Amino acid sequence: KYDDSSFEDFLPTIEYIEKKYGYKCSPFTQLPIFIQRDDEIKPFLAKGFLPEYEQEASSISKYILKEDPNQKNYSLKPNEIIISERLANSMGIRPGDELVIHSPQKYGKMLLQKNEGEVNDIKLNAAKKLRVSAIFNTGYTDIDKNVLFMHLDTANDFLELEWGAAQGIDVSVPDPELALENAKEMANDEHFSKLKTQFLPWQFKKKQFFDIVKKEKTMMMLVLFFIVGGAAVGVAACLFSLVLQKTHEIGVLKAVGVSPFAILSIFLIQGLVLGILGSTLGLLGGLFTLNNRQKVVEILGNWNPDFYFLDEVPMLILQSDVNLIFFGSIIICSVASLFPALVAISVNPVRALHSNE
Repeated sequence: KYDDSSFEDFLPTIEYIEKKYGYKCSPFTQLPIFIQRDDEIKPFLAKGFLPEYEQEASSISKYILKEDPNQKNYSLKPNEIIISERLANSMGIRPGDELVIHSPQKYGKMLLQKNEGEVNDIKLNAAKKLRVSAIFNTGYTDIDKNVLFMHLDTANDFLELEWGAAQGIDVSVPDPELALENAKEMANDEHFSKLKTQFLPWQFKKKQFFDIVKKEKTMMMLVLFFIVGGAAVGVAACLFSLVLQKTHEIGVLKAVGVSPFAILSIFLIQGLVLGILGSTLGLLGGLFTLNNRQKVVEILGNWNPDFYFLDEVPMLILQSDVNLIFFGSIIICSVASLFPALVAISVNPVRALHSNE
């Protein structure tokens, strides 16, 4: 992406990226627009692209709602627009309907011309009628509420860009997790440094959102371990109660020569068994809840798609997190059983036998 400018001709750059790096590319132009429907006008963000590039560089086609499941491509001509299912339902729009799209850029220029006393020659081009060719649903509320898709030439015309221009180029890399490293590699390419090109990986664009998610995850881990700590206290209390109830039996074991280590092992094994049993039940219950998470939040009624930017509750199970919580819970419960076990081996056998006579 150029600094505050556009690619006057995106083809050489796309050819260079595809030839040297093997990445699929898609030129785009995005701009604010207004949609007029009956007596209502709403602001949106429009992204213009070329379908022949976009269908290779991204997976937008899988979000298009198709009547035929085997349909792979979609139609997007200069006189067409693609809107979200959310917008279609709220405004009563169906494929084939026409929308009046207004360009704030052109209206702003028209006002400047009027103030300067110039003849306005763009009045008829400040708005266009575009036919809805398809409807999409990404599941991301932020996109479905605010973004529309139109042809690149139409977007360029609204912004009065030259033919064949584009504000930026979307680059599709094989591994999204390596997008930041790929962006740094391309930024160090002399070809792009001469063009003053700026690379914005998706991690950078959504940095604030991911920082929030990271903090929430850290807080959830702390809360989980506090809960496990509470459970460990319960295990210790149960075992301590067991020691008090079995004081006579402990005294008998010590009187017949059972070693303190053997007595210690008995209570540690009990704590280990309780930890394994509780952790296993908790793991199975957690996985069951995750698989039915949408029903759970519907019952609780505490999921706001507009706040979380997602229609459904996301789920990502990391084996490392599962192992940390599962085995960490077992270890904490086992350590908690150490205190009542030490109390057990400190029992005086003479007093224990006399106290239960």
